[in-house]
Amino acid sequence: MKTTYTISTALIIVWSGTVGLLALLGNAEIRETMTGLGYPAYFPTLLGVAKTAAAAALFLPVGRTLREWAYAGIIFETLASASSYAFSGAPWLDVVKALAIGLVVFISYLAWRRTHTPGPDEPFRNAFFKLSYRLSEPLWEIGRPQASLIEAETEGIVSGRVIDIGCGRGENANYLAKQGYRVLGVDLAAAAIKSARARAIKQETGAEFLTADLFTLPRRGEQYDTVIDYGVYHQFSRRKVSTYVETLSRLAHPGTTLLLQCFSDGKGRRVGKGPRHISEIELREVFCNGWRINWIKPTKYEVRSGAPFPAYLMKCTRLG
Repeated sequence: MKTTYTISTALIIVWSGTVGLLALLGNAEIRETMTGLGYPAYFPTLLGVAKTAAAAALFLPVGRTLREWAYAGIIFETLASASSYAFSGAPWLDVVKALAIGLVVFISYLAWRRTHTPGPDEPFRNAFFKLSYRLSEPLWEIGRPQASLIEAETEGIVSGRVIDIGCGRGENANYLAKQGYRVLGVDLAAAAIKSARARAIKQETGAEFLTADLFTLPRRGEQYDTVIDYGVYHQFSRRKVSTYVETLSRLAHPGTTLLLQCFSDGKGRRVGKGPRHISEIELREVFCNGWRINWIKPTKYEVRSGAPFPAYLMKCTRLG
């Protein structure tokens, strides 16, 4: 699907950008065609602006809304072109060409939707974490792996190919890589990933790191034997966690282990401090389909300063 998106989108960008620039430059053939279809003399200029802007919106890293508008505009324009050709008595081949271009645009749009699933709570969630690493040392960065992860690895819970979502500066990921696992750490904060890579090189762990939002992670078809989440789940509102679970399911195969640690609603929780405090009931409800919960046990979420937060550590297995 990623290849389909790349090829179809590249074709659209080249076509829309080229036609748009030619129209702006006053290409005689384009003006003649527009006049023949009954459009006013100024229409090619408007068309050129629209096509060039749409090509730019698909090429540049713009927001989802602007990209949606670009797709909608191009599809509308191709359908309008096909209708104009049909009603003006133009050769049927011109109608087919316009519809074919519209089909390519629609394929690109569907592929984009499937490979770039929107993440919940954007853009504020993304901005918060990116700024956290640029402006200060976040509270959750303790300079070592979480104690509960070390214990879980010692007990043999971790296996095979591992992905650490929301890896931050990579303490957990690099620890697991040093134990011999193949590890990919993912985080949306570029500053955090830069630090994680530097530490991997210094410690010679062999861990890989990728700057990406979990929800827009390219769909390469790769699945993992163990998924690690230390501090991502509790960032999302209750009504948005379904998107999170769908994404995890895409990264897992039958038998994959999920090791998830989140703030809990247990004794000692700090009201109004940080992310949501999750109940055991919620975890069991959210992971009741497609996953088997092996156990949920209370633990401590260690932080850089102050007392640890009460937390739950959950082990799940992906069902077939």
